[in-house]
This record gives sequence, structure tokens and C-alpha cells, in this order.
Amino acid sequence: FFTYLPVGLVVSFVIMTIFWNIGFALKRLMDIGMLETVWACPVPRSTLIVGESLFSMARLVVELCVLLVVYRFIFGLQLPEGFLRMLPYFVPFVILMYGFGIGFAALVLLVKDANTMVDTSSFLVQGLTGTQNPPQVFPRFLLAIAMAIPITYFVDFVRVQTAIGRHDDHSD
Repeated sequence: FFTYLPVGLVVSFVIMTIFWNIGFALKRLMDIGMLETVWACPVPRSTLIVGESLFSMARLVVELCVLLVVYRFIFGLQLPEGFLRMLPYFVPFVILMYGFGIGFAALVLLVKDANTMVDTSSFLVQGLTGTQNPPQVFPRFLLAIAMAIPITYFVDFVRVQTAIGRHDDHSD
């Protein structure tokens, strides 16, 4: 069970954190009428867009660590060896997600409605990339879309790395 669903949940938490925080950082500035004022400052716009989201990523890491500790003591969850092996792969994934997030921020500026865009795009990306279900269950036209999204391959790779560690533990 751990090699499938919780790994997908961790990936979906990262996706949601980046999408929500980049989109709503801009939306919040638009709502209070400060977007033009803040963007006129001599600070790179990417710093403004990414800065708030980086704090949320740090908070997410702390929340996930606390959650794993609670699961360990309440439910007796044992992390497989492969879980620690997959953690370094999250660095390029987070960079990739910030690339998507900055493109998403451009759409938020065009549409000016972050609520609907964040909800819809976050749901579609999570649903199509296999964080909650294997993409192989989709009809062919949706499977083609799912396979065109790089996140699909990352989720599968992380699950394989976690499973390899689990099989290595039981080979004695």
C-alpha cells in the first residue's frame, strides 16, 4: 500500500502547494490593488512569484515530517528503505513544478480568476498524472494526454524506487 497511494499523495501535496501559492500570491496582490505597485519595485518578478511559494514548500516539508512521525507512533507505519532513496529525486521535480507554476502564474494574470484556475488545473494535473490512480485505467485519448505530462513519469519513477527498496529489504 505504501508504495502506491501515499507516494502519490506526497507528490500531489507538492503539486497543490506550488499551484495554490503561486496563483494566489498574484491573486492576493490583485485583490488589494498592489500588483502594479509591487511589480514596479526594482525586485525581479520571479522573486515575488516564487518567494511566497518557497515558504509554503518549507512548511509542507515540516508538516509531512510531523505527519510521518504521528503515523509512526499511532499506526506503527514503517517507512520502506526505498522511501529515503526517492527523496533526492524531488529536487528536480520541484524545479519542474516551479516551471509549470510560473507558466500558470502567467495564465492567472491573463484570466484574473485564480480560484477556478487553481482548482481546475490542480485537479486535472493530479488526476491525469497518476497520483491517485494508475493512468493505464484511462481511455486511450486521456492516456495519451497523461503520458504527455512529465509529472506522470516522475510519479511512476518514485513508486518504482520505493518498491525497489521494499524488495531489497525482503531479499534476505
